[in-house]
Amino acid sequence: MFKSPYVLSPIIEEGSEGLWGEGSPYERKNIYKIQNEKLPSVNYDEHILKPHSLPHVEGSKHTQQDGHTIDYYFRKMPQCFYGDCVLLKFTNPNFASVNEEKTIFHWEITKDELIQKLTSVVGESYKLKKIAITIDDSILPKNSKNYHDPNYVVTLSVAAANFLISLDEFNAFLTSWKSSDFMPGKKERPIHDILFKKAVIFECLTFFGVPEGKYFLSAFPLPLKNASESPCCPVFFESGAF
Repeated sequence: MFKSPYVLSPIIEEGSEGLWGEGSPYERKNIYKIQNEKLPSVNYDEHILKPHSLPHVEGSKHTQQDGHTIDYYFRKMPQCFYGDCVLLKFTNPNFASVNEEKTIFHWEITKDELIQKLTSVVGESYKLKKIAITIDDSILPKNSKNYHDPNYVVTLSVAAANFLISLDEFNAFLTSWKSSDFMPGKKERPIHDILFKKAVIFECLTFFGVPEGKYFLSAFPLPLKNASESPCCPVFFESGAF
């Protein structure tokens, strides 16, 4: 029996708030309308997207001047966009306040925390290709659009990121937070740069209502030439979904 997939994106609406001060990440402008006695008799809109405040995938061009663009991965590493993936939902985040107002909190997942959680979900003999991380639904605050609250930052430590790229088949990292780094006021993006050695990065995904465990991921973005990122709508399929 067919099992419905888990769609890892909310419905994209006009007027949503941008996460990086860029204004609304989605705007729609009409080009044609169905009107009597006028041609063409279709509804046709222009869609303007700002991917970094939407579910999106990034290539290494995002943080590296000579990095790979999205079309490179389509040509050379299409397996980054589909295949086996494990979702980890942490239940004991160690958030610490990082500003005087105590409105922004950060948890950096250590290598030991990552390995312990991964082992508890898939066992010790894992061949990890793709990994998705978030906080358990009962703990993680979310905003009105069902995104991970951007004020509760979750990133990997340098050691945890290096552990992932040490795995032979690793090729994709997925997160519910809006970025894979938290470096306010600095130009460096160390976690991005480590992960980009072997993988693409998916950000701004929503895992609310998705049980922790193993899935088949299908997450093809728009194949935009020379783009450092592209919007996408990732989907998890359960084993035996067909």
